[in-house]
Amino acid sequence: MPISYTRSFSHADWIDRVDRVQAGGDNGFNGRFHGIEAEFDALSGVVKQADTQLGTQSGQIGVLQQQVAALGGVVLAPVTLGLTPTMQPFNPDATNSSWSQVYWSTVVLGQPNGSFVKVPTANGGAADGVLPLTLPEGVTLLNIAVLGQAATPANMKTQLVREQRNAPFTKSTLVTVTGFVSVPVPGTSVFTSDTHLFYLRATLVGAAAGDVLRGFAITYQPAA
Repeated sequence: MPISYTRSFSHADWIDRVDRVQAGGDNGFNGRFHGIEAEFDALSGVVKQADTQLGTQSGQIGVLQQQVAALGGVVLAPVTLGLTPTMQPFNPDATNSSWSQVYWSTVVLGQPNGSFVKVPTANGGAADGVLPLTLPEGVTLLNIAVLGQAATPANMKTQLVREQRNAPFTKSTLVTVTGFVSVPVPGTSVFTSDTHLFYLRATLVGAAAGDVLRGFAITYQPAA
């Protein structure tokens, strides 16, 4: 809003040997000085208005400076990484417990059927395996998706596990995915490979002939 000031006090010159020096009256010292006093009060009010407006504008300028600074920075968007299911056995000593090796670019009845792992026939319908995770250091884990299909999706469980590398080797499950869906990783889980190992553990029981695991997708927020 524009701020303006118009002077209201106007001094009428006294004339020698015509005007009498006096305190009161329309032309007296008191009236003149009160007029000057009122003028200063008006000036004070205008200065306050200017101060208020400048303060508001200063705050707006500060916000604009922050926005401009943000535009000049690097905006780090979340990254989604696809993972091939090159599964390792969870327990190598357990016979007939691991997933198969990857069936690459399969074709069924002349139609492409993709790449996947499945439960070997010798396993009796169950598989238990892990996929170690290698991600950029310091990223925050946001989401995990499991890709594939099963006659009974609830029989498929995938755990995102974090395990301490040194004693006491504390292990925690960050999230469990049931079936072939996408779920967020609760809390703020930061990938720190120097102190912990991270892996996906996938288990399937009661597998049918067409049940396959095609892979995973993990979403993370890059470190600033």
